Amino acid sequence: MLDFVMGIGFAFVIEGLLWGLFPHQIARVIQQMIEMDEQFLRYAGVASLAFGVALIWYVQHLRV
Repeated sequence: MLDFVMGIGFAFVIEGLLWGLFPHQIARVIQQMIEMDEQFLRYAGVASLAFGVALIWYVQHLRV
């Protein structure tokens, strides 16, 4: 559970860093995402989810 909370915190750090350093560019990317096809965004989200799970699984197995 502690690893999960640390992961959430790390995600906030990265997001805050991006918004702090590149606010205009991030807003532009969000506007482009609004205009994208919903099906493409769904597939990209599922692909990102699968990559994240695989990465976590891989790192967990490196610890052993």
